[in-house]
Amino acid sequence: WSINAPKNQYLVCLYFATYTLTTCGFGDVSPVNLAEYALVTIVMFVGAFMWAYIIGSVCGTVSTLDLLKIQYQQRYDQL
Repeated sequence: WSINAPKNQYLVCLYFATYTLTTCGFGDVSPVNLAEYALVTIVMFVGAFMWAYIIGSVCGTVSTLDLLKIQYQQRYDQL
């Protein structure tokens, strides 16, 4: 594969942006060919979405723990 082809450059740039934003880091092991770049990018996206779902679920659970506060807020909203 050639890095000079525009579609390959876009994939490598997407990989770079993804592993920078998902803080996977600049590790010693990196993809070598185009298929590995695509697979690793997809895996990082899936991992990021799973992490966001888990954090969202935990926050939703913690926010509904105080039953008296929820009842108070519901009564206050009805006024």
